[in-house]
Amino acid sequence: MSTFKKESQKKVLMRILLFFALFLSVYLMATLGYQKSGLSTAISPVYANAIIFGAATFILVPLFRKIADKRSFISIGLTMKTAGKDATLGLMLATAILGTGSLLLYFNHNLEYFGITPVPADLFAGLGLMGLIAFSEEIVFRGYVLGNLLESLNKWLALIISAALFALVHSGNPEVSVIAIINVFVAGILLGINYVYTRNLWFSIVFHFAWNFLQGPVLGFDVSGLELESLVQADARGSILLTGGKFGFEASVIETALFLISIFLLFRYYKGGDLNSRIVAENKNPGIESEYRDR
Repeated sequence: MSTFKKESQKKVLMRILLFFALFLSVYLMATLGYQKSGLSTAISPVYANAIIFGAATFILVPLFRKIADKRSFISIGLTMKTAGKDATLGLMLATAILGTGSLLLYFNHNLEYFGITPVPADLFAGLGLMGLIAFSEEIVFRGYVLGNLLESLNKWLALIISAALFALVHSGNPEVSVIAIINVFVAGILLGINYVYTRNLWFSIVFHFAWNFLQGPVLGFDVSGLELESLVQADARGSILLTGGKFGFEASVIETALFLISIFLLFRYYKGGDLNSRIVAENKNPGIESEYRDR
């Protein structure tokens, strides 16, 4: 490995460590301030944490993007050239996985439905919450972290590191388990594959949003250990290996299998086409050409 490449890797890793240290410091201080203020009785911790994470994202990522990366915020992966296609794929895949998993649990008598309780306020609140979570987490973990890692590391190593950080941040969620952490890591791989090949965030943003919104506010599962009001009244019962227990479907081995199958299919989908010329032409992001020579 050349001295230049080693220096480049060192700079990128230091930049990400600095970003994460500052991001977590801001997040933790703001969370502490919320807990000690009167807001803790007026705003649910679930919504407060999402708002704080989102605020930290939209302050620090554009700042680091401009000062440290010397690039525009939009170039992180928010261009609209392939947004429709990538967003549609993300929506379809999230819906297919959740639908398949729900049916498997239902026909195995691990999931029972009691009816539908439409409360527009709860649905709109869930819509806003899941939209904010999906947008901010994808900008941080796929856009900034993975995007920077791809500039100097092998793309698969970069993907693994970003997924590991994604899992680490979720390790403090309520009711977390070993399978839950493994699944969040696998989810990080799934969410990042599209970005590795396209440098576009719309697949992961829409997948992440659809997954969380359909899973919690619509179908009644807990979402990463968080219990939310839902449209469908459901009860998951039986082996927690299958249902995920109180962490939700994200701690189920059924999800593990479905995510691994989806990762394989996405890899085949993107690897099967000649994406190099398309991506270089459409995104014009520095570092893409050298990265693709490693394919």
